[in-house]
Amino acid sequence: MLIQRFTIFPLILAIVLAGCSSAPSKRPRQSEISTELEQSLAELSPKARLKALDSHAANAVTPNRRSYFQLLAMALLMEYGKSDAVARRLKTFNSRALDRSYQYRVDLLEAQLALANDQAPVALQKLPQNSIDYPLPIQAEILRTRGIALVNLGYMEDSLKVRLQLDDVYRQMLPGKTSAMEKNHQVIWSALQAMPEDVLTLLEKEHPTLRGWIELSLAVNSASDSGVNRDLAIANWQRRFSNHPAAKTLAKTLGSHRETITQYPDSIAVLLPLSGRYANPASAIREGFLASYYQHDTVRKPLLRIYDTGDSNESAWQAYEQAVTDGANFVVGPLQKRTVSGFILQDSLPVPILALNYSADGEISPRVIQFGLLPEDEARQAAELAIIKNQVHAIIYAPNTALGERLSQAFKERYEELGGRLLAIEKYAPNSPDHNHPIKRSLNILQSENRHAILRSVIKQSTKFEYRRRRDVDAIFLVVDPKQARNFRAQLKFHDAGAVSIYATSDAYSGITDKRKDKDLNGLMFTDMPWTLQGLHNRQFAQADKLWPRTLNKYPRLYALGMDAYRIIPYLARLQANPYERFPGLTGSIALNEKNRVHRELLWATFVDGQPEIMEFTSAKDHILTDLEDDISYLENP
Repeated sequence: MLIQRFTIFPLILAIVLAGCSSAPSKRPRQSEISTELEQSLAELSPKARLKALDSHAANAVTPNRRSYFQLLAMALLMEYGKSDAVARRLKTFNSRALDRSYQYRVDLLEAQLALANDQAPVALQKLPQNSIDYPLPIQAEILRTRGIALVNLGYMEDSLKVRLQLDDVYRQMLPGKTSAMEKNHQVIWSALQAMPEDVLTLLEKEHPTLRGWIELSLAVNSASDSGVNRDLAIANWQRRFSNHPAAKTLAKTLGSHRETITQYPDSIAVLLPLSGRYANPASAIREGFLASYYQHDTVRKPLLRIYDTGDSNESAWQAYEQAVTDGANFVVGPLQKRTVSGFILQDSLPVPILALNYSADGEISPRVIQFGLLPEDEARQAAELAIIKNQVHAIIYAPNTALGERLSQAFKERYEELGGRLLAIEKYAPNSPDHNHPIKRSLNILQSENRHAILRSVIKQSTKFEYRRRRDVDAIFLVVDPKQARNFRAQLKFHDAGAVSIYATSDAYSGITDKRKDKDLNGLMFTDMPWTLQGLHNRQFAQADKLWPRTLNKYPRLYALGMDAYRIIPYLARLQANPYERFPGLTGSIALNEKNRVHRELLWATFVDGQPEIMEFTSAKDHILTDLEDDISYLENP
């Protein structure tokens, strides 16, 4: 796992004596460390500083003083990526001995540790909510940590707002934070450059700094696409936004950035089963791919050939070999899982592949990037949102099918990893409209009814009965289609569980708004891709609805997969090179892991008056540029 480096310690001692610009109720008291000791520690190497802090902790006269030095030592270890050492120290750390005015530092440290362990929801829970209450260097670390956590969960617009807040803090800390501010600008710029124009224009522009950033991105992109002199475009922007924070730190270096991420290969081959069992879904993907291809307004489009692979692995491989012979230098496809596995197991793949599915048994290859609509991603994101909302006791209702088992397991593993407790997993018959029995069993209503039946048999007379369901259920995760979702929602309400938070995957929403049918789903939360949730607000969606209404009604998500399969090609190198890089796709915010498998973060929506409304968080991800790090191999683990 790549451990994120945090930069809290270089200023941590200065905070104690001189950084008290926060609200009186939150501000730590005067440090016990003398000015001379502070200066001497700041001049030491990291290893010597760690030893000095450990020595001061060991020789401390009071428990409060000892805990304070231990906290500073852990902050130093976290700065240099030693999260395992921090975790070990926290187990024996006496936080009760620490002055309560320093508790926010413990919270920040635990949040950073959770983030290093891929637990972004836990990090958001632990972070102090109002960073403005603390000294400036701590404000910067809270905002930076929150920004990365939001990035990891796919909340682009929120992460951009946090980055803008961080920029304000860095400006107050100048000149010491010039380098950090420049890196923050690079993160903002990288994110905006990767965002489609449609998404950029939908961002809120009330914030003058954000408006300047958006105008700069649109100006540079327009110049690059139209062949206009980019230096002139940047100069015009600088005249309009002369006081913008980026005017001095970034404008001079913008020229070549976009060109480096928009290079398509000369010749692309698309392998799809356009005949046979998968002809209809394959056709939807092809139409989406072609839509993006023809919208590509560059002067030099790649040469495009499409090959029908049929149903067999052999015909798919023959199509690949023919594409190589025809001069393709990039291949998109195949589609079927077993065919993707067969390609990966080949001894030689002379042309790299963007497969449109995932291998059947987890096979991987450096020459095959696996990209599809993996429903397990949605189940894991439902678990994460429940934890963010501090809902730590959940029930799952899933059909008695292979898909139901997969999604139940994905939710369970992520939920328990983040500290949640699963109370029950209830299976239901997929074709049955009656779900009362699994609902009663999981909510302990059956037990209540059984006790009443026993009581009646003992006293041999009728009694008034009012059942009581269990009250420790915070969240419910449903694996359902739209019809089942309506049935479950109504029956849960009937059994007094209508107020419990209910989460579902995109299967709960058809992708087509139907206020009359879906009014019973009000309050249900589900995850889905930007393409279906943004709907006719997206210019590309409106155009596709006119050209291929049947395809869009039946396979809207596969159409979006085809569009993203073309749009993502020039970004693949960046995604492979940087684990924090994100591509804001129509199918979700896209990242690429070390196994060359695409991971998507999606939007969250809830039904209001029978139609889906996007929830507070948005989907596209921030683009983190890896900080340049010094060699820290000499920093010992304790």
